[in-house]
Amino acid sequence: MSRIAAIVTVLVLSGVVGWLGLEANRVTADRQNARTARAVLPSLELVDLEDRPAAVEAAYDRSTVLVFLTTICEFCKSQVAAMRRNASAFARVDVLFISPEQSQPVRELRREYDLDQFPQFQVLRDTVPTLARMLHIRRVPTVLVYDPAGRLNEEFEGLTSIERILDAVEVTR
Repeated sequence: MSRIAAIVTVLVLSGVVGWLGLEANRVTADRQNARTARAVLPSLELVDLEDRPAAVEAAYDRSTVLVFLTTICEFCKSQVAAMRRNASAFARVDVLFISPEQSQPVRELRREYDLDQFPQFQVLRDTVPTLARMLHIRRVPTVLVYDPAGRLNEEFEGLTSIERILDAVEVTR
């Protein structure tokens, strides 16, 4: 009986180790796919909060920062608040706050942080969400920093310090 239990234990442990190996490989492949998809800023149509088309493409004279967020995410709100407090540091950067949500909660977020007073900040909606899917956005907030030519310089998942984002922007100038 103990010999059968030992064989079953070895088989179960082998299965678990094999599964962990496959899962680690999948996670690595997902990260590589995301990095490849994010390598160049895509030209895509999003919509503004009045449901008008808003083009997203490299500006070629300044960096672009994409911030994927939702209005119910407290970390996202903290990211927006920190960027707003440091708005002057982003004066020569296009910052696009992108949400998959309906217009009303996103309008409230824009109003709460008074983002309209800063021309470098745009609040847009990814209604399908095509861009988030294309760029493999898995969690919010996700911040992607592109250089003026539209090449990805740095990517951050989760709440990120302003210093790290600004360092990534500085490298692109």
